[in-house]
Amino acid sequence: MKLISKRRAGLFVLGGTILAGLLSLELIRLRRGEELPLPNAYNDFVRAGEMVVGKTGDLDYKDAAKVAAFAVENSAVLIQVRNGLEKSCLVPVELKADWMARHVKEIMALRQAGNALDVLAKEREAAGAIDEAVNIRLDVMRMGIESRRGGALIDYLVGTGTELGAIESLARMIPRLNSTQARHALETLKGLPEAGASLSDAKRWERRWVWLGSGWWRNWEGIREMFDHLFEDTSDASPFSPTERQRDFFAARCKLVLALARREFELEQDRAPANDTELVPHYLLRLP
Repeated sequence: MKLISKRRAGLFVLGGTILAGLLSLELIRLRRGEELPLPNAYNDFVRAGEMVVGKTGDLDYKDAAKVAAFAVENSAVLIQVRNGLEKSCLVPVELKADWMARHVKEIMALRQAGNALDVLAKEREAAGAIDEAVNIRLDVMRMGIESRRGGALIDYLVGTGTELGAIESLARMIPRLNSTQARHALETLKGLPEAGASLSDAKRWERRWVWLGSGWWRNWEGIREMFDHLFEDTSDASPFSPTERQRDFFAARCKLVLALARREFELEQDRAPANDTELVPHYLLRLP
């Protein structure tokens, strides 16, 4: 009996040592995260939002003079965002319990920057500067993509929301675009990353932040959940049920690509395409 007890005790100690080692490695990995680029475009985007003068929500868009004045006052916001778009970007996630409270301020600044650029695009469109209005909305789309890179779920939602707003605004402009403008917008869209590339990463970071911030190592239930997580498949190939927002986002992107290709076809061929297959391969390599 003593021999059996010693063996059981030895196995228990060995199992506990292995578990502690695995959990320690996971904790180190979670705390380390990804190395941030220097300089980081994310800081430029946040700074752009902090530079906004006035509130877009209070703006009367029927008053052209006030819209024009807002655009002039906030022209530096566009410069700041475009400076950021020349750099690499990664959301500076901190796996600490108080990080989200601090991060919300950055999220609000990003939204403010996107809203301000929307006003600038509307002002340029109203003034007949269609080229610049298109470019601003493409820049907002790119900012939405970059500002969610490597972030948590809230970054994914806000980033896709920013991009979706620009997609919808650009779609409304399509009847005013000439062939060159439609081609430019279409080629820019083709160069953007795949629409859903960051959702699984966002969910992983969200889970890591919640677990680390909750002090999972202090109780058995938390340890058990983390141990299960070590053997869970979290690769990009893992099945993640798409949300309604994600489906709407995918659909809006595809519709914009098709609408731009149809517009270019119509202007160059002097007729509407009989069906979307006529767009391939000259206007689109493949249908989205």
